[in-house]
Amino acid sequence: MRAMMAGQFGAGFSKQYAGFDGVGLEAVIEEDGSLDPTEVLAGYVGYQHWWSARLRSSAYVSFFDFDQGTTADPESFSYSFKTAGNLFWTLADNANIGGELIYFTRETAAGEEGDGVRIQFVSQFNF
Repeated sequence: MRAMMAGQFGAGFSKQYAGFDGVGLEAVIEEDGSLDPTEVLAGYVGYQHWWSARLRSSAYVSFFDFDQGTTADPESFSYSFKTAGNLFWTLADNANIGGELIYFTRETAAGEEGDGVRIQFVSQFNF
């Protein structure tokens, strides 16, 4: 058994998150020309369980909330929530197979929402 959790809160460091570097979410320009750093609230909780010596699974929940103030581009990213679960089987000391189911939601600064489901499979062979 292994549990993981982390959280962050602050302003102006959204580019530290994978996928947000270079997309302009670090700050917005206010009407008076000043920069208003984007406030970030983010976190995750995860759990890994070993069912046997060769079978394990994990589950996690994460969220990102970017508050860009009132002058943000209505199409820009504002909030996301993701949850996932997986199952991995160690076939041999150098071979694993597994699959994962992911559900996610996303919201823009204008309040438009969307969601999706992703199913992915993986095989790993170490030489």
